[in-house]
Amino acid sequence: MAGLTAESRGGSGRSGIVDWNNSGGAGSVVTGAYRGADTAIMDPPTWFSSVPGTMTVDGSLPLTGFFLSGLWNRTEQTGAGGSAVIAHGTNTAATARITAFAMNPLYRADPEREWPMLAASAYWVDK
Repeated sequence: MAGLTAESRGGSGRSGIVDWNNSGGAGSVVTGAYRGADTAIMDPPTWFSSVPGTMTVDGSLPLTGFFLSGLWNRTEQTGAGGSAVIAHGTNTAATARITAFAMNPLYRADPEREWPMLAASAYWVDK
């Protein structure tokens, strides 16, 4: 079984603001309180290229048009569209709960709307 893997277009000062979709919907333990789409800061731009079957995708990049502003060349965005950026579940051995973010929800204290998501995930992981 494949584990959780990520791809990044980091380095050279790459960063930016992206749109993300609330794939988990209202029933998600992590993103349930969020609207259907929101924004996030990515530094460096990262997404999950593989999510194991033991995890649920809570947030994903739209297929196209997700990059709003910043320093991220269009050629570097290949493969990112539609990819997961937030997921929760158990490790592949089902011995631990995990919440994973492709973006840093505490980045420079800027993404204030991501803090409640981080708190909800910490609460769920600790149950």
